Amino acid sequence: MVAKNHALCELSHGVVATPILSSKMGTTTKNRQSPIQKRKCSTSSGEERSKRKRAKTAKKYDLDVDLAKSENSLWEPVGIPTRKWVYLNNDAKPVRRDCYAAIRHKSEIDTIIRVRDCIVVKSGDSSQSQQSNQNGEPSKRSYIGKVAEFFTSPTGSLWVSLAWYYWPEQAEVTSVEDRDVFDRAHPKELLASRHVDCISVDSIEDVAYVVSVNEYNRYVAENKADSLNMPVAISDEIVPRGWGAYPRRRLMPAEDTDDGLVFFCRRVYDFHGKRILRNPSF
Repeated sequence: MVAKNHALCELSHGVVATPILSSKMGTTTKNRQSPIQKRKCSTSSGEERSKRKRAKTAKKYDLDVDLAKSENSLWEPVGIPTRKWVYLNNDAKPVRRDCYAAIRHKSEIDTIIRVRDCIVVKSGDSSQSQQSNQNGEPSKRSYIGKVAEFFTSPTGSLWVSLAWYYWPEQAEVTSVEDRDVFDRAHPKELLASRHVDCISVDSIEDVAYVVSVNEYNRYVAENKADSLNMPVAISDEIVPRGWGAYPRRRLMPAEDTDDGLVFFCRRVYDFHGKRILRNPSF
């Protein structure tokens, strides 16, 4: 392509290649062009490279196009930003962004979402995105993710980087053994994954709680004990309450939490290999 462009430039500008005598060796050298001629010949190829570079840049930052202004957002950042590396998705290299430890709802100031919290994300059909059916099972239209970072884009909009959870029926597996596990999955069970993505904070619909199996059993036992209205002291209960100095107390649901927002996870799904990871490491 470069040689072809040089030939076209020579034809258009009437450049004739002539031998030049070397002042040192006294011999003829290869045909040369002046710096001005080189710049003229490389103009077309340089424009093509610029176009390709602009196209790559636009594709790389396509999430910054047509974004709502930060003042129109329902959320605001909390605290002082910290410059960190953020993964926008699994196929892109990390980029440096100003990250925040938490965000707060502007109209409901008590609603604060922090890093490592789980969230419910709006789906295409927002009217059915977070509803339960008659059996109390969560709607399959609900999308659950775990917050990795809150960050601002170059345009000033607030975004969230997260790792998605999968429903067992959403996971594609190639092993019969894995399929048998999915068929016996609990209605409240989710699958952790390394599927990284980023969305606008305005897509957040609610706060969810994805706990371990033991934590979920404790949560169910506490709610069952409270519903019996039996005069039993807390110290006499068989299942101890998850209170006090429990390190994951902040990530646990409260007693009055909607049951449709509480899930548990005990398996990790490899969405690239389409299989369950037996010994996952994060």
